[in-house]
Amino acid sequence: MNYPFFSFSVSPEDGDGLFRRIVFKGGGEFNAKTFAYYITEIVNAAAIDTLEMVVPEFELDSIKSSVEGEGLIRNALQRRPSLVACLHGFDSKGNLGKSFYITERKDIQPLQKDRIIRLGIWRIAEANKNKGVLHCAPEGCVFEKPSGERHLYYLRGGALLGSDSQCGFLAFSLLDMIDEGKIKCIALDTMAIAPLAYKLIVLKNGFDSVNWNPEVYSFHSYAGFKGTDASRNALADSGRTFILVSASSSGNMPKEIRKYWNVPESQICTLLTFDENDGESFTGRVLHKVETPEKRLLDYLTPVKIAGEFFVPQQRKVKQFLLRAKHAPKGLKDAMNYLYQADVFKIKVESGLWVDAGQLAEEGCIKNWLKEATKRRAPASTSHVVYVDDASKKMAGEVKGQLSAYGIEVDLVGLDGLCKKVENVRSVVVVSAVARSGEKLLDVSCRLRNLLSEGCSIAYFVGLYIPESNEKKEKFLSSLTYSPARSFKYTFDCWNCFPIGKSNSGMWSREIDVLRRYEAFEESSRWNVISKDVFEDVFWGSLTEQELRIRSDFAFWAPNFNREKAKGSAVYFTVLAVLQKARDEHGFYSSEYEGVVLDPDCFARFNDGVIQASLLRGCEPAELNYRGAKEASAFMRDLIIGMIRREPSEANEALPEFLLALRLEKMSLEKGDLKEVKTALQKSACSEEIKLLLKDSQ
Repeated sequence: MNYPFFSFSVSPEDGDGLFRRIVFKGGGEFNAKTFAYYITEIVNAAAIDTLEMVVPEFELDSIKSSVEGEGLIRNALQRRPSLVACLHGFDSKGNLGKSFYITERKDIQPLQKDRIIRLGIWRIAEANKNKGVLHCAPEGCVFEKPSGERHLYYLRGGALLGSDSQCGFLAFSLLDMIDEGKIKCIALDTMAIAPLAYKLIVLKNGFDSVNWNPEVYSFHSYAGFKGTDASRNALADSGRTFILVSASSSGNMPKEIRKYWNVPESQICTLLTFDENDGESFTGRVLHKVETPEKRLLDYLTPVKIAGEFFVPQQRKVKQFLLRAKHAPKGLKDAMNYLYQADVFKIKVESGLWVDAGQLAEEGCIKNWLKEATKRRAPASTSHVVYVDDASKKMAGEVKGQLSAYGIEVDLVGLDGLCKKVENVRSVVVVSAVARSGEKLLDVSCRLRNLLSEGCSIAYFVGLYIPESNEKKEKFLSSLTYSPARSFKYTFDCWNCFPIGKSNSGMWSREIDVLRRYEAFEESSRWNVISKDVFEDVFWGSLTEQELRIRSDFAFWAPNFNREKAKGSAVYFTVLAVLQKARDEHGFYSSEYEGVVLDPDCFARFNDGVIQASLLRGCEPAELNYRGAKEASAFMRDLIIGMIRREPSEANEALPEFLLALRLEKMSLEKGDLKEVKTALQKSACSEEIKLLLKDSQ
């Protein structure tokens, strides 16, 4: 579960002999129940002596009241009587003052502000290191900065702002540098760190004694810093300006700012630099120093220029990715052999692909798997079978019946039932027909861990697990099956797991917005489908309003399937799984220095309209962005214009889907190519409804 807190540990070597866990709350209203789940997870998973939340003093009383009234927090803390839990408030200068103890034990040393700021910022930098804080140039290349200097690495301070709570912690670390009665503006080297400036303002203004509304602007250092008259005029009142620099590899920028703008050193702060820069000679405060990477000769390397307000490397030539049969996830063919004609996969406008858990639970493949899983994995000490929703209740009943046949009597409990007191809990089987994010299972996990005694087990049985990505799958399974001691055993078993990406980029809701704009669509067949809460007709029909169907062999399904009974929604699910496997394991993703798009030849190879439509709906906009790839854009232009000019047939049945993708900017072409497509459409014999799909588009 992703919690709205930023937390880090203080080891005995860094402090007073205690393992301390420091928690910093992000923005928004405090939720005591979410905090309870967090405490439960920490208490079960971490060997800590203290749990200490740092909050602004103006929120201390309200959070204190919420914590005192939450029973789940008390239950979690009772599992670790030796734990000290408390709240610390800080004032408008960031000084730690008032404290409130949640537990009875209070014999700990006060927090040292400088130490927790140092360790907290280090933790933020490490957490975001692979997300852009430290960029390494691609093989054979070197980054060329706006100043003309060349480096194999460059730093991006904006990447430190990985979450609202992390941004809030950085703002907390800057409070003592701000004299709100003096500072009238905050000048940034890039608007990429503007969220930090605004978070600082919000945090300051939360205190009753503060009314501070400085101007925030960027002095655009991407154009190269120069001490010109124009730049000095931008900071005419330099004595009242606070300078925030996102990063300075060499430390030169803060020095030049001090030299040319005459800003006091106490009003200059740099988020990141390399540790080779001497602290005594560095101008102003530095929040964090990154270890200096190994240096080597750069002259022979190809330069990649760093450009723009957000310091983004200029992309190299766009790479095209061709989908092949080898990109199918393991087990997908066998799974779809059971499900391609089932009423399992459907669409909800707001959430995209939706798996009908009740229908899935009725499928023979799920029943057979559940029977085998119960036989192999259900603990002999099972006392309860928990189901997470109504669709899973029947599956839970089947597990109960099978265990009863083995002489093991168990109780059935729903997720709501776990909110009440459940007694005599030994081992537990948790059943869910479908899992997407896994939030319900994690909720069950938090509740059960407070009920289980030593030596007990939890076995999770999930029919179909469809996480967003491999990374999120691993993170979820790590949280769900983590055992705080060897005497506990938590296992996870599923019929099949296929990561499917986000499964929806808002395309159906945006499609509805387009249809609502024109009266011609009010009684159309497409409106009658998409205006429902749940529907199976994923795509627009052909030009003759026939449902898109698979016509030939499908590389990602077993041969000899029944084409008449195959569902378009099953094709869509298959394509989602293949695309995500390509992203996770085969390089189908863009980096900041290289763009990757779907090879247009995919639309020629997979020429069934239902597969083409699945690719258009399943890809992310960046994966269909052919701007900057002239040959690919021209290929797609010719393909679409060819469809427009043909008589309605199987060869152009997905034309409405292509036009809609262009209208919603799911697919992007070069401006000239898009103009040619629009001209060809308006001159064609297509119906007025079809022509409306590109009307008023950009």
